Amino acid sequence: MKKRNYRLLFLLLAMFMAGTGQAHTDSVLKGDANGDGQVTIADAVAVTNQIHGNTPANFNATAADINNDGQITIADVVGIINIIHYGSPSGSGNINDGYGEAIPEGDDGWHD
Repeated sequence: MKKRNYRLLFLLLAMFMAGTGQAHTDSVLKGDANGDGQVTIADAVAVTNQIHGNTPANFNATAADINNDGQITIADVVGIINIIHYGSPSGSGNINDGYGEAIPEGDDGWHD
């Protein structure tokens, strides 16, 4: 199951590589995990590296914690991808809200 989730994550990352987005919260640019002043796929990679125990240089945990739950998780990577693609992690703080329903467990999200 974990291997499947990682494949889906990297597929999502590849889909949104060309886009950039910004979501400012006070003086912190939410999603700018690597501190370069913009939200790009590099930030999603930085958060993924952090999750795997390889903390990148200049890692900003406050900016990386998209859902403000005090933890850096895969949900934050998804939030960064949403910022890149939609310009916002969500309208209500729930990264699935406003962009359709969450994908049910066991559904790969791809439909004909």
